[in-house]
Amino acid sequence: LFAAGDYHSWKSMLERSTQEAIENGENPITCETTLEASLTRLGRMLQFATAGVCRHCQLVENFGQAWNRPAELPEGTKGCGACDVCLGELETVADSQVIAQKILSCVVRCDQRYGAAHITEVLRGSKSQRLLRTGHEQLSTYGLLSTHSLSDVRSFIDQLIGFGHLGVAEGEFPTLHLTQQGLEVMRGEAQVELYRVPGSKKNRAGRRSSATQGAAKSELNSDADRELFEHLRGVRREMAKERGVPPYIVFGDRALAHMASLRPHSTEEFRQVRGVGEKKADDLGPTFLEAIRNFEATNSAAT
Repeated sequence: LFAAGDYHSWKSMLERSTQEAIENGENPITCETTLEASLTRLGRMLQFATAGVCRHCQLVENFGQAWNRPAELPEGTKGCGACDVCLGELETVADSQVIAQKILSCVVRCDQRYGAAHITEVLRGSKSQRLLRTGHEQLSTYGLLSTHSLSDVRSFIDQLIGFGHLGVAEGEFPTLHLTQQGLEVMRGEAQVELYRVPGSKKNRAGRRSSATQGAAKSELNSDADRELFEHLRGVRREMAKERGVPPYIVFGDRALAHMASLRPHSTEEFRQVRGVGEKKADDLGPTFLEAIRNFEATNSAAT
């Protein structure tokens, strides 16, 4: 549901509404304070959508709580074990470390006095008059990420902010600066992994489905497991159709692959499947447990 342009549309709308309120006689100080608070919340929404950080953790911390890993999660589960980030459904970017170091270095060479939009222009080698007036086309980091799209570079910067490698100094114009963690990454003392921003709304779902399905299938160890995986995908498709939701809302491909290899036969075993909590175990467990039993009975009879 996310598109990068949404942020700018809402930002313009909020600013326009504030200006209209002031022109209609409302208190300018109150209006500006409200706008600042709204833009802060909007910025958090953008970070939630673009940072490659556990979605559950971000939501909890946004409301002032500390996220603690649930004790019932299987050992070795990454993060919450349920969102796209923790299930490994995002495409990892090759040379993440080098890209991150180029971005962090660019922030430093711009004296940590500019925002994400300007840093993106420098790294992509923009020839805009605004950039040329700063003389930053002379920097060694100018054009280092020219082969990457604007949305990709901006997404990488947002992810570095989300990981805590870059800080944002709020003011009239938010500016970027390195944190201690970012300094360690730039020096090569710490590692970072970046993710590819989703594509256009037109092809995003198909590409993600193809990528995650391929990753899921690679985890299956036998032909029987792969057959069960396809069988469970059919069950998921029918259930999603009945409920009027996309199939991934029921279960992701990684969860189905784990289910196919684990082959649970009880509700307790079903809870061990990746991404299954109490609610899904109660709601979806009976249907999928029956599907597994039927598949095994049919396969046993055929054999």
